[in-house]
Amino acid sequence: MKNTRTYMSRRSILLTLSAALFLILPLLSLPARALTADDPKPKTISLTIDYSDGFQKRYTALPWKENMTVMDALDAAKAHPRPITYESSGAGKNAFVKKIDDLTNQGGEGDKKNWLYTVNKKFADKSAGVWTLNPGDDILWHFGPYEWRE
Repeated sequence: MKNTRTYMSRRSILLTLSAALFLILPLLSLPARALTADDPKPKTISLTIDYSDGFQKRYTALPWKENMTVMDALDAAKAHPRPITYESSGAGKNAFVKKIDDLTNQGGEGDKKNWLYTVNKKFADKSAGVWTLNPGDDILWHFGPYEWRE
């Protein structure tokens, strides 16, 4: 009887260890960073296109990259599975967005509508080709009169 108890004890221990390994081994195959509790979230930015007619397109997690500009954010939205289209002229400090989807700048002031943008609710004071973004930034492109920004 003593041998039967020893056999049962060893068998129970082996079953317990097997079950533990079955549960732990998949965790060991995860990348080391996935196991840390304070793992930072992926670096992203958000982009909203406001057509000023009650409709918006919102990209909540476009991948952020070092030295990313507002124009780069438009490129990321253009490459998204649910893309926008846009037309621009110039580059860098001379970059100018002329059209997003089917809405083209109307030029001039007054009631004329044009594409204007903010970053984190701060109105643009430079070209979208040079405004550098940080992770978590929120860009809003709005089709409206220049007075909208005041």
